[in-house]
Amino acid sequence: MSEITITSFVDYEDKSGDLELIPLGNAARNLNHWDVKRWWYQGRTIYEACARINNTSNGDVLYIASSTNFPRLKVEFNGGNYTFDSDNAREHIDRILIKTSSDDIDIQVPLRGTIESAVVSEPLEIAPNGGANWVGNLNTYEVGKTIYGKTAVFTGGIEPITYRWRMQTRATSSDSWTNGSWTNVINAKVDIIHVLTEAGQIRIHSQAKENNAPNTTVNSFTGGQNVTEPPIIGDITATVFGNPYDLVAAPTLSVLTQDPIAVAVQKSGTAPTTYNWTARGGATAIFDNPISASTDVTFVTPGVVTIQCTIQSADELKTADIQFFTAATYAELVALGG
Repeated sequence: MSEITITSFVDYEDKSGDLELIPLGNAARNLNHWDVKRWWYQGRTIYEACARINNTSNGDVLYIASSTNFPRLKVEFNGGNYTFDSDNAREHIDRILIKTSSDDIDIQVPLRGTIESAVVSEPLEIAPNGGANWVGNLNTYEVGKTIYGKTAVFTGGIEPITYRWRMQTRATSSDSWTNGSWTNVINAKVDIIHVLTEAGQIRIHSQAKENNAPNTTVNSFTGGQNVTEPPIIGDITATVFGNPYDLVAAPTLSVLTQDPIAVAVQKSGTAPTTYNWTARGGATAIFDNPISASTDVTFVTPGVVTIQCTIQSADELKTADIQFFTAATYAELVALGG
């Protein structure tokens, strides 16, 4: 709160805060007072002798009209509200004019009784439909992904006001929020870009904070979002004719040419994946469905061949190799121990 008690056009007492009595200055025609056009009168120009008070917190100017050289008035400013004569000791006060950046406020002074107060700023609050928000159609809440949001926009308040935002995170919904560092912004829907680094929950905290009494603070939060680890491919296994195949030892299997061999791979994870079967070596191979997890493979010519399935997600790539020795006849196959 700020206050000052003027005891003349140039003297004051009991001053604190941002209200300043401004003398006219040595170069002025009249050193005792400011000459201000009578603001409540529409006829010929008449000037009123006034004391001038500047509010350095918001730029307001107050003119206090008096018919003597010794006006006395206590002026207080708190939270955008001016009050007058709280000590009931005013003397020789005729009228009060408050000039703000957007308006002139005329305060009539009764002969006796209370002088009405004046509100010169709206309370600090979140603007209609102006709360902090996620840009939902752009966001995937997975570790490693980039997410997007916007700060809140506010109205009212007493300048100077600090506008800022930060991220808040926590491991589970039962934990307390952990605060990130503040970033100061203008009072607008400012874009936020953030890369997710850990699983848990996350939200945006947007804030407006007055830097003078009453130091009002208004907060705006987005809804908390659950952040998950990205899905993985997991462990890879393989089968031949439905029987497990040891991908680590990778034994060579003996088979006949021209006989379709059923091969398949399986993954333990949930990541969406693509599949691609290829062959390398001395035998020609034809795949019935080379982009499926399971396929029939037919070897056209005899020889040693390795077939490989490449399993790929958005973030990973894995392979599975199966070894074959192909024979053209059953006798050759028996001879190989097949």
